[in-house]
Amino acid sequence: MEVVPPLNAWEADVVLLHGQWQPGALAVAASLRRHGIRVVADLDEDIFTAPAAHPSAAIYRDTALQARCRELLGAVDAVFVPTEHLAARLGPFSSAISVIPNGIDLEAWRKLAKPKPRDRVRVVGFAGTASHTASLEILRPALAKLSKKFREQEIRLVFFGFRPSWLSGVVPGAEAVEACSAETYPIRLAMLGFDIALAPLSNSVFDKSRSALKVWEYSAAGAVTVASNLEPYASAIQNGSTALLPDNQSESWVQAILKLIRNHDLRRQLLESAQRSVEAHDVSRTAPAMLAALEATEPNRGRTLFSFPRTQTRACPDVDVVIPIYNSPELTRRAIEAALPELDARHRLVLVDDASPDPAVSSMLEEYTGRPWITVCRNAQNSGFVGTCNRAVQELARPEADVILMNSDTRPMPGFVRRLAATAGSNPAIGTVTGVSNQGWIASVPDLSDAKDLAALEHPLVLSPTACGFLLYIKREVIRKFGLFDPAFSPGYCEEVDLSLRISPEYASVIDPGCWTWHANSVSFGDTKFKLSADHNAVIDKRYPHFRFQLSAFNDRHPLRDHGMRMLRATRDARPRVLHVLQTLGSAHGTGKHVQDLGASLSDRYLSLTAAPNEAFDPAREQLELYCGEVPVGAWPYSQPGWPQTAAQLPANDHAWSSLLDAAKPTLIHLHHVKNHTLSLLARLAAIGVPVIVSIHDYYFLCPDFALQQCPGLHSCDTCFPVRFKGPAEYQRLRRALFNASLKQASAVVAPSQTAANIVREVYPDLNILVIPHGVRAMPRLIREHRSKIRFGMLGNVNAVKGIEVILKAWPLVAPADGAELHIYGAASDPLYVRRCAELGIHYHGAYGESNLPRILSQIDIGVLPSQAPETFSYALSEFFAGGVPVIGSDYGALSERIENGVNGFRIARDDVRSWASVLSRLITDGALRERISEGVMPPESICDMASQYADLYGDVIGNAQRRSEGSVPVSLPPLAPLGTEQAALP
Repeated sequence: MEVVPPLNAWEADVVLLHGQWQPGALAVAASLRRHGIRVVADLDEDIFTAPAAHPSAAIYRDTALQARCRELLGAVDAVFVPTEHLAARLGPFSSAISVIPNGIDLEAWRKLAKPKPRDRVRVVGFAGTASHTASLEILRPALAKLSKKFREQEIRLVFFGFRPSWLSGVVPGAEAVEACSAETYPIRLAMLGFDIALAPLSNSVFDKSRSALKVWEYSAAGAVTVASNLEPYASAIQNGSTALLPDNQSESWVQAILKLIRNHDLRRQLLESAQRSVEAHDVSRTAPAMLAALEATEPNRGRTLFSFPRTQTRACPDVDVVIPIYNSPELTRRAIEAALPELDARHRLVLVDDASPDPAVSSMLEEYTGRPWITVCRNAQNSGFVGTCNRAVQELARPEADVILMNSDTRPMPGFVRRLAATAGSNPAIGTVTGVSNQGWIASVPDLSDAKDLAALEHPLVLSPTACGFLLYIKREVIRKFGLFDPAFSPGYCEEVDLSLRISPEYASVIDPGCWTWHANSVSFGDTKFKLSADHNAVIDKRYPHFRFQLSAFNDRHPLRDHGMRMLRATRDARPRVLHVLQTLGSAHGTGKHVQDLGASLSDRYLSLTAAPNEAFDPAREQLELYCGEVPVGAWPYSQPGWPQTAAQLPANDHAWSSLLDAAKPTLIHLHHVKNHTLSLLARLAAIGVPVIVSIHDYYFLCPDFALQQCPGLHSCDTCFPVRFKGPAEYQRLRRALFNASLKQASAVVAPSQTAANIVREVYPDLNILVIPHGVRAMPRLIREHRSKIRFGMLGNVNAVKGIEVILKAWPLVAPADGAELHIYGAASDPLYVRRCAELGIHYHGAYGESNLPRILSQIDIGVLPSQAPETFSYALSEFFAGGVPVIGSDYGALSERIENGVNGFRIARDDVRSWASVLSRLITDGALRERISEGVMPPESICDMASQYADLYGDVIGNAQRRSEGSVPVSLPPLAPLGTEQAALP
């Protein structure tokens, strides 16, 4: 057994649920069981009778929670409880209850010095939570009688974990110690030094269900226990041999405690006996019972994760293919033409034009009107994707036919109708089948030129948390029972998620890797797709709070990754392969954004692959991952180096890189960062015979402080490095020597600005650095409303490096104060910044997405970028310029290169607070100046401009490499070369 992160539950054979009564828990349990995983509910208390003082009483007493609990207990494979009494209490809800006595992990206690009885009693104590409030009332009168005795004999009374409201009034000077974590509980309890430990227990139904764990913990901590003579304590304690068991009369408790205070020999005998008896309750003794109970659930160890079996075959049923149409006539025509070969008397096509304003759609559909097996219809008014699908399926399709919903921007492979129908019929539990696609959300596979041919590669059906709507087969029996799409999701987005989750108690949604389609992705929704997605996801979250957890678990496992790897190895796609190497994956800003833009823009000429560590929180799950486009295709164990970073070889990483390079077979490697890798990575990649291009995104090649925020000078390392990084300056000299030699081995080095190139050349003067500015997406024409106040705006991360502290000091000095507003967009690194913004009347909006930029920029008159470190480029500046917004920026780094004073903005000394306030104030009052710098803003480099320059560079580098190697780059990559003498010298 092991404790794993919740997202990895789908990798387990048996999952134990502890306290999982929240909405969605039943659905998670059902999902786990559908995946062949046994589910056990583990309870250690009777939540149906929790007393009012219980810490979770408000939760446990909720009738909806109790209903969910009863339902879950009846749905899981087994229920584990620690006592017979609790088993009897829960018997009406489950017939699969096993009593697994609680055990104590004595290993944690054995690490402590073995406690011995002291010559006299110094501490009497209790350990527990507020759930013991009723039981502690038993002690109240007894402790009142003992208070004087405690004071006379200097005995401390300590309550650990809970302070009853009456404690100080009954025993003046009594102490209360706050609760702690389970990990530190043994040492904290032992350090309190209880000589006598109290375990009162009321005769309530709730308390009868408890276990005797508290008694064993007291014994392990060196305390003699006085406990109520009730179950479970009565059978766990030998009265007078291992502890004392008074009845619940106050005088009985007084006499039992006094007896132990007065009789040292008795305390010693009881403690020694108790400590011997507690060995029988060690988890090593109780674990076999649990393991046997787990085995009794008959775990399915032979299953393939996230796979779903084919159990039967059936004759191909009647199927109607429905294509909802809105504009995009050429894409629609290709979709229709792809469906035509599938049609016959049993397989028909329904075309519904959702009142497209483009007249070419009507003309195009006229060509198909009247053809056999095709129904053509036009909505009188626009109904949206959801409304159009519902009408087509319920009114136009044959009532007995299964349905394939096919987006008008797709082109499925030949034979897709019969393939999907066969898959749907292969298991009666299947409700929907989704094909795979180049743009398929969780059903995405690599976008390869021969992808439809590679669909023949064998791969089991994938059990998915949801269907995907671009090519979706739905059984007619599902539609009869559950309907189709909920109008709440009109005009579209998330409607298939809602359907999948509605039907999930009875039907599974699967992905068939053997059915492929090309997909343009969201042509119909255009610019509204981002808002639709956000709004409708909020509805999903409310209705199905478990869905994000299930989706995250699916994405964490990447069930289609192996299929993607087989496609990559088998493809005959002739495009040269560019392997982008990053420091991490998943970033939508900076380096990650640049690579995404570059790969997408050059996809017609180059096959883009990406490699990066996954930065897992658990070191045991760190991996080097390989993506084809944005689709995961491979992962290998990877050890990220610690500090100081070393050039020494890490065997696990050598294997990861050898395996990755063998799978990727790159024509060109584009290295964007070596952070999170060993420092020698560049040198070692350059040694395998594949040309390497290096991009300078920050200054990591110069200093571990890659932003150079606190750099006193590029050649001040002898004094700076030992203080800043607590290491010898020699390390920094060797680090730079390694990078200097490595960079010289690159086929090209690229920087996004001349400033960045110049800074790098201050350290490596012999480097030839090519400047290619990053490109940004063209911005739609923005319409700005006239406002009485000037709006300044900041974009980007809100932290000290980006200058938030400077602007927080400058803004109170701006005048007139009522003439302007400051709006800040971006994730804040410290809540203090958010509070300061509120105090100063600054509007903080939080993180934003790229889709929000047109709206944001339309509401900003002047951009503000007070960067405190030398930017290598600044996407935020380009985004301001793309929206026609002039910028006030720091006269530092790339900002000083790109902002022209009085033309498209102003440059200000980065840390001169008064100058910042002065320029902001001047722009508030000088409308002509604002108009002049606004007119001076020119569009920045576009993504297409950037891609064109990189395409030329890639072509030149690959051509030169091929000529050097007499016409071909090796397809079979050699092992990574060992480090040279110079590199090996780095510690």
